Amino acid sequence: MQEQNIKLFQEAINEQYEAIKYYGDMKKQTKDSNNIAVIDQIQKDKMKHMNVLQEIYAFYKGIHHQPILQTERTYKKRFIEEVEESLFHEGKNLKFYQSIYFGSTYAPIRDRLHDLLLDLNQHTNWLTYMYAKEINR
Repeated sequence: MQEQNIKLFQEAINEQYEAIKYYGDMKKQTKDSNNIAVIDQIQKDKMKHMNVLQEIYAFYKGIHHQPILQTERTYKKRFIEEVEESLFHEGKNLKFYQSIYFGSTYAPIRDRLHDLLLDLNQHTNWLTYMYAKEINR
């Protein structure tokens, strides 16, 4: 695997690490039990994604990448703004993982990436619903 692709996996692992913390903090901004359940599931998926990406990285490099918290996200004052930002961020991740997926030729790796893509698609659906619900409050 090209060094450029290895760096993409490192970035993706770091991104998932940051997202785990972000969604943990985001849960604290709402009292709605349905929102908390959705955010909790997204956070669990982020943990799963980081593990999958670690496995792929280890397959190519023989070692795991130690995730680094590169940037501390700043939080908005209103929960709906966090939902909106998360929605756009998940959309960006969806495009990123699609590019990795289409660039991979090894079927077992593509299968694992396909699972991540399905999760991200579900996240955007959940966040869109949550945004619509919050905007109409």
